Amino acid sequence: MDAGYRPCRRCRPDLLEFCPTEKLAENAKDVMNRYFADEDEIKKQIQRLGVNKSYLNKLLLKPYGKTMPEYLRLIRIRRAKIMLLEGATVAVIFAVHFGA
Repeated sequence: MDAGYRPCRRCRPDLLEFCPTEKLAENAKDVMNRYFADEDEIKKQIQRLGVNKSYLNKLLLKPYGKTMPEYLRLIRIRRAKIMLLEGATVAVIFAVHFGA
């Protein structure tokens, strides 16, 4: 850097800590939180992350203790619970795509 060269963008020696897999898992979690009711959009967004589902499941399992389907199920259960507490009918199950 003193000589005017930029640091490597792959190994990032300029950062004290660099964990690309953790960032990828966090991005996948954000995608699932945002699009939990739209399975097709989840697939599109996960493809944009550039990893396949089996690798992503391994990445999510380490920091969050859940695979992608388990995490989506948890999100849907939480959303259904909130909607039921707010007075929604049992049809709420279909609204959050619980069967997906």
